[in-house]
Amino acid sequence: MKIKELCIIIFLVATCFINAIAQKYIYIGANINCELLGDYNPRFGSGITFEKKFREHHGLEAGLFYRGILEDATATIFDTTIKTYDAVVIHRYISFPLYYKHYWNKLNFSIGFNFDYLVGDKIYTEIPDSKPFFYPSAYAEWRSGVSLKLSRSYYLKNNFMLEPEIRSSMLADGDGGTFYFGLGITGKFDLSSIMKSEITD
Repeated sequence: MKIKELCIIIFLVATCFINAIAQKYIYIGANINCELLGDYNPRFGSGITFEKKFREHHGLEAGLFYRGILEDATATIFDTTIKTYDAVVIHRYISFPLYYKHYWNKLNFSIGFNFDYLVGDKIYTEIPDSKPFFYPSAYAEWRSGVSLKLSRSYYLKNNFMLEPEIRSSMLADGDGGTFYFGLGITGKFDLSSIMKSEITD
């Protein structure tokens, strides 16, 4: 199965699952975040989020993200001589998070699962493009684990809001796990205001 087809299937399943629950508020948003710790390699993420609040204190949140894990690595050139160079590698993932979200008066708490799929690597270095090179990588094709978030919503005009967050993730593959901790922010719009949906408990 190609990665494009996989993303479409995940998106459709998440959308149908959220829409199957009684409606109260529906939000669509864009999020950026950065996580650090564990292996000390920063993990940058950006993507779109879908959220449904179906009770006063309960909701679901899903998303589709691009994630880039920055890693310092060693590249080796095999030519007439063997030379090694310092290199910076970005491991590029497509990420699918799914959270249960609990709403309090001042803080929101989210817990859920996160699935990452490796779609390729990009190397930033001074190595000549015409030379063959290899580098070691400890990052698996699939990574999955548990994610936690604490956030707070700040309501703006015209049904927009900003939601800064503190986040942490424990992602594992076949060789072990990595713990991340970081910050993010989401800009959200209340779609139910356009749809003029009746709000019920």
